[in-house]
Amino acid sequence: MNTLITGASSGIGMALAFEYAKQGSNLILMARRGQLLEDLKTTISNLCPNVKIITKISDVSNYEEHMKDVRICAEEAGSIDVAIANAGIGFKTNGVQNSFNEARETYEVNLIGAVATLEAAKDVMIKQGSGKLVGISSVAATRGLPNSNSYCASKAGLTTHLEGLAVDLKNQPVSVTIVHPGFVTTPMTEKNGKMPWLMDADKAAQLIYHAVKKGKRRLFFPWQMKILCWVMRIMPNCIFDFLAGIGLKRAEEFHKERINN
Repeated sequence: MNTLITGASSGIGMALAFEYAKQGSNLILMARRGQLLEDLKTTISNLCPNVKIITKISDVSNYEEHMKDVRICAEEAGSIDVAIANAGIGFKTNGVQNSFNEARETYEVNLIGAVATLEAAKDVMIKQGSGKLVGISSVAATRGLPNSNSYCASKAGLTTHLEGLAVDLKNQPVSVTIVHPGFVTTPMTEKNGKMPWLMDADKAAQLIYHAVKKGKRRLFFPWQMKILCWVMRIMPNCIFDFLAGIGLKRAEEFHKERINN
């Protein structure tokens, strides 16, 4: 089995690389930071010497080149059995300020870049007659959150794309899994401060692996976040806006305390 992972140089992507290697899968690891990829390859090769690893420096926001990179890696590996569109970024974007550049970059990586990965891998899978597509969305896709409008929108867009893709592929030998992580210990979340129900990246990778193996359509974790997302989805706007405002105020107070201390 060959598993392709974008954003593999750190965070959930790195944890997934270790998890799939432990399960005996060969790896196609893609990211922008080449040295980190090579370091990861060396570490995994020492732990799992029978696992074949292909590394490719690839920027998902450079769509056409990235899709070519996916096809090249597929030819070299012989197949893509699992493709995980994991690469992602996040900016603090306050709606009062002009955050167009941050919003554009977020959409280019989290949404369009993920779609580029999925589309290139999908073509390979349909041709070979099997495969699993996986998109790493977020619980933030549920509703627009304060200071995170672009991030939430990018993940909501990815979720909707995957939902439609799953329907279109119903009669094809390709499955779709949508993953909605809560807060996970990664370099991207380190700057957030205190986070509820924080999960270790290795544990998150285990949950994702088993969900994909079972062919689950959707995975939320931790379970507390699944309940919270359901409540948020049905919550009237007036109540949501009020509670989100309280959360924003507390977050601002927390960051001020960190700066002062």
